[in-house]
Amino acid sequence: MKSTPYTVNYKRAGDLFPSPSTPPGSQIIDWDLKESGLTKLIDWLDQEKFTGVLKASSNQVKFRGALLLFAGWCVGAVYARDGEEPIKHTYKALPSLMKQLSMVDVNSAVLQIYSLPDEVVLPFSSAFIGQFMEPAIEGNPNQLAVHFIEHVKNLPRHSLISIRTLSESGSELCLVFFYWGKLIGHFLVEEQKFSDSSIFPDYVFDKVLEAKIHLSILSPEIEGVYSGSTRFGFPLLMSEQPR
Repeated sequence: MKSTPYTVNYKRAGDLFPSPSTPPGSQIIDWDLKESGLTKLIDWLDQEKFTGVLKASSNQVKFRGALLLFAGWCVGAVYARDGEEPIKHTYKALPSLMKQLSMVDVNSAVLQIYSLPDEVVLPFSSAFIGQFMEPAIEGNPNQLAVHFIEHVKNLPRHSLISIRTLSESGSELCLVFFYWGKLIGHFLVEEQKFSDSSIFPDYVFDKVLEAKIHLSILSPEIEGVYSGSTRFGFPLLMSEQPR
């Protein structure tokens, strides 16, 4: 399994997460860390089987982090702090962010918590804990996109196609979400714009100087989540990083 480059090295990885105003129906959660504390928040997220995003930042301590949550557990994470190594993701980011939130002056930590639908969270989670697929053919980005789409349709799991483009006006990252093999929308990261169109966004290839395309697929273990036989992801109180 390879790490997906578009989550590890993105300069402001928290912006990878679709905003609460993107898909309709998102619920925004207000939580006062000073009054209720981190432990109660973790318990609440678990009890409510919360699915969505938790973002945290502090201008005083100068850190940023974000968690992707499915049914109260972490299925993706990013964390960065001034003066430390480059952006951490998932296995390193989760304990680092939890430790930071338990130590930071709660007055300086700003939380943003909001729900997102399964159709967005599960495909997106493949970018963090899924299988990174190299293209099995050679060709231009359009040809690779067609190849990946056919692969996803024939292997109905939750998947994410990432398109990084470079043009004269700058770079753009587009994330295309597939839920059980069906395209349910895409997200333009730099523009922070989400679309629920079921049509592949071919327009992102227009007038680009360069385009790179990647595919990540979630493992079949997600099926156990729906049957109730297993939990998916990592508990928020995970304290040790895998070696």
